[in-house]
Amino acid sequence: MEEVRAEDTTFNEDYKLPLSGPKMFILGSFLVAFAFAVTFPVDKIFHHYLATALKANANCQLQFKNYEFGLFLPNIQFNEVAIPNNCLTNTQKTLVVDKMRVSFGGVNFSPLGVVVNLGLQVGKNELDVKASSDGNTHVVKMEDQKLLLAPLALLLSQKLGITMPDMRGKAKIDFHLKSQGDRLEIFDLNIDSKDFKLPAQSLMGFVIPDLDFKTLKVETKGKGKQILVEKVTAGDKDSPLYINTRGSIALNDRVINRSNLDMEVELRFSEQILEQYSIFKMVLAQFSKGNNTYKLKVSGNMSAPRTQPL
Repeated sequence: MEEVRAEDTTFNEDYKLPLSGPKMFILGSFLVAFAFAVTFPVDKIFHHYLATALKANANCQLQFKNYEFGLFLPNIQFNEVAIPNNCLTNTQKTLVVDKMRVSFGGVNFSPLGVVVNLGLQVGKNELDVKASSDGNTHVVKMEDQKLLLAPLALLLSQKLGITMPDMRGKAKIDFHLKSQGDRLEIFDLNIDSKDFKLPAQSLMGFVIPDLDFKTLKVETKGKGKQILVEKVTAGDKDSPLYINTRGSIALNDRVINRSNLDMEVELRFSEQILEQYSIFKMVLAQFSKGNNTYKLKVSGNMSAPRTQPL
């Protein structure tokens, strides 16, 4: 028998894999995504975990048309997710989320659980949301999200039953919500717009002209059933109308329009607007503070608020 020499069995130290680092990363991502697609129980994920997290009552059954997998940075995309009537509020109509992309976002320690990244497309608006839950404590965050105000107002009015004026422009939104059981622990909402506008429309029985506010700022904080409105300002000293509002809202989370308001509102009109629309002077006369400025208190049910002078 021929003797095998040691040098015949050694590896060539100069041998290199034919794949570069980036190619190895792409190949590895593909293999992880492939395993993710083959082994994940998609129907169970949607119906048991996702639907349970979103639904507000036992009769709320979310549906989706189909789903597909993303191969790079593994994710599942559900298409045409339908949230039926009354799932979120008693006045909500069937809401369709065009696309809902779900992916792993790491681990959260308070509450302890997996962070889920949700990419939502509703009409022309797209949102990136981070959500985490341990079954009792739920956290939702949105940071630096850019939204078109016109489709947002239409969605709130037509689908969620929240009365909103027709709006134009874009806004940056930051949102942080934390709930413990049925109790709201954190509610932070900040909205900032540099091109906010109300087009001509009928609002609360009045026909208003085009109002180019340019700036809109909203700052709110909440806990329990109380939402503190720290600031809502629209416009500046050069705007046709300047609005400054603050106060609180006693929240009815099932029927939003039945929430109770306790707000202070300041309105300052330009001379041009008051000359062109003299009805504002007549209607707001009891609230006048001079210098084209009007101050009033708004209270009571959101669907039928009461006003009185400050």
